[in-house]
Amino acid sequence: MILDAIFLTIFVFYFRPQMYTIVEFKENKQVEYVPSSWMIGFGETHWPQMKFAALRKAVSNLIHPDLSWPVYEVRVLGQAGE
Repeated sequence: MILDAIFLTIFVFYFRPQMYTIVEFKENKQVEYVPSSWMIGFGETHWPQMKFAALRKAVSNLIHPDLSWPVYEVRVLGQAGE
């Protein structure tokens, strides 16, 4: 029973479909999609200070957030798959 729970946890963590969260930045009303892993709870997100091409690549490749990135307040509009 315990092994089943461990297997399920590992499976869900590593093989679940990567999701994006569609957000509106409260600061400027800009709408973006961000990897859900960048979200902090339901109302904030990490958002890197990068040039446009690098930012798009980071979002597309679902890179892990760097905790040094700035955090912004957002309004969640929805979620989407890859």
